[in-house]
Amino acid sequence: MRAVSRFFNKILPQINFILALVLLALFVTDRFNRAMSFLANEYTKWILFVFCLTVILQSLLAIMRSCRRRPKK
Repeated sequence: MRAVSRFFNKILPQINFILALVLLALFVTDRFNRAMSFLANEYTKWILFVFCLTVILQSLLAIMRSCRRRPKK
């Protein structure tokens, strides 16, 4: 279980960073060229869905990590 947790702790920030950059690029491109309609595209919706899931998972892992490190009274 710790190996899986360590793997996700290493890989999730990189995945989230890449997905955030992709979504920002699509957003900026969509603002300048509305005819391309990236934000109405089915692929963009799936990228946003995966991004949301990975952010939720990364947040849960960070919460679990902080609870483990907190000294018990």
